[in-house]
Amino acid sequence: AIMEFHATHAHLNLLATAAAHQRRGHARRLLDWLVDSARIAGLERIIVEVRADNAKALAYYANLGFTCKRRLVGYYAWREDALQLVRLLMDPKMAAGRPL
Repeated sequence: AIMEFHATHAHLNLLATAAAHQRRGHARRLLDWLVDSARIAGLERIIVEVRADNAKALAYYANLGFTCKRRLVGYYAWREDALQLVRLLMDPKMAAGRPL
């Protein structure tokens, strides 16, 4: 797992599990740890991009509280679209009132 931490959000760049170790909860535990780390850092949200046609990944992230924010046309090598997913870590009203 690789995640960048910014001033107000985190960007999940990579979450992968070797095929032989999938479906054992490893990715979920990694993501839970990253979410906890982002919350402790006071971040508002986590953002991740997923191939628009990757139904398995989209369902996985939806199950973990991510929602689709927007479609990114040609995101992958100018040929494939991505969906940008967001998981809020704090109430948007609280986030709006915070200084940067």
